[in-house]
Amino acid sequence: MARSKSGVLKQGGSSKSRSKVVEIQAKGVNGAIADNLRQILEALGEDPDREGLLRTPVRSEKALRYLTSGYTADISQLVNGALFDVKYDELVIVRDIEFFSMCEHHLLPFFGKMHVAYLPDSKVIGLAKSLASSTCLHGGSRFRSG
Repeated sequence: MARSKSGVLKQGGSSKSRSKVVEIQAKGVNGAIADNLRQILEALGEDPDREGLLRTPVRSEKALRYLTSGYTADISQLVNGALFDVKYDELVIVRDIEFFSMCEHHLLPFFGKMHVAYLPDSKVIGLAKSLASSTCLHGGSRFRSG
């Protein structure tokens, strides 16, 4: 396995014992982002080889991959069979769903809580179950049932 300038392994596998977060962070990590972040640190006048910054490019790459992992999420895997036929015509509300994402204009993370309400036609989605079993829903935002 080759290493990039930042020390990231160019090829790696994921263990079944890893958490979802670690899997998302490790998926596709090849050091390209970390190498660029190292250059950014140098352009800012920092020494990326000093003790406090040695692993910063790699950590930042993992964080960026995690924050943007919703863009490549498979919605059918997220729903995980939690779509149910019902004869129900009242408002369905799921409250306090924690979310976090990244501002595409500033590349800064943001977070909050949201509420979802809908009138089902003939199906309801088990949002709490779906969101609890996974941490992202769509479009780069990541959700966790509260």
